[in-house]
Amino acid sequence: MKLFYTIFFLTCSFFIQAQETVTLTTETTQEQKPRIEISEKYDNGTKKQEIYYTPKNKKIKVINYYKNGETSSIYTLNDQEKKDTYTKYFEKTGIINQQSTYHSNNIIKSKIINEPNGKLSYFYFYHEDANEKFRVGFKYGKIISKTYFNSKGSKIKNVGYNSKGNKAGEVYWANGRYHGWSIKYNEDGSVKSKKFAYKGNGVTATYYDGWEKEIFEYDKLPELEKELDALLKEYKLI
Repeated sequence: MKLFYTIFFLTCSFFIQAQETVTLTTETTQEQKPRIEISEKYDNGTKKQEIYYTPKNKKIKVINYYKNGETSSIYTLNDQEKKDTYTKYFEKTGIINQQSTYHSNNIIKSKIINEPNGKLSYFYFYHEDANEKFRVGFKYGKIISKTYFNSKGSKIKNVGYNSKGNKAGEVYWANGRYHGWSIKYNEDGSVKSKKFAYKGNGVTATYYDGWEKEIFEYDKLPELEKELDALLKEYKLI
């Protein structure tokens, strides 16, 4: 009899623990599973937009669809329901057309544009006030241009590259016009030509000391060049 009670007690204990474990697992799964709401539909009845919510009713993702049912774009949102990432797709092919990330203030931080074949075309990086900071052009997977902007979003320098990855030319800008040295390079990196442009007048001008001061934040260019190279490595673009 004593043995019977012992076995009965152990069996009941195991059953209770098993029930508790199953309940805990179920609750955890429900906690992690988002709620999906179809917010818009096309005239043909296919879904146009889906919104994903946490069990606490926080929006975490928005998926838009083309009329044929393929994904058009996806937004992900952070804990504050602010934009985290954005991905846009080409219709029919499903190839990524655009990818963006955002600053903590919900302003765009970076943007990558791809060609229809999926090859990278442009990389943009922005200040927290949405002014452009860097722009990099690509062709056949190689960098063909780098453009630098000051804190107000005005272009201050542009560098072009040849197919070998060497500098092909560089120009400086002030107030939206060429201003400063305009240099062209041979394929081996030697200088091919060099002229001084004065406020974009299109003619060779006399060099003068202090021309850099007319280019707002010119002295920050070395720092900006290092920052851009670091970003390109961070985003695995070089």
